[in-house]
Amino acid sequence: MTTEIIVSKADYEVFSFQSGFFGICKNGSFGGECVYGGDSASEDHYNKNFINEVFSNWDGQLIYTGDKYGYKIEL
Repeated sequence: MTTEIIVSKADYEVFSFQSGFFGICKNGSFGGECVYGGDSASEDHYNKNFINEVFSNWDGQLIYTGDKYGYKIEL
């Protein structure tokens, strides 16, 4: 299995969840298929500026984190 892949950032967006936290998720998935954030248990994920900065600096690389979570942005 490939441990890293490159995807098009154009296929992802910063998604705002109703509960006030944010994630970087696949366009049109309504908060599904998140590759970063989207975890209400993490204080950082309530910081929109932080999530926007992660998205801005992300080069499209995703790292395989295991069967449970799949490919994610690694800081």
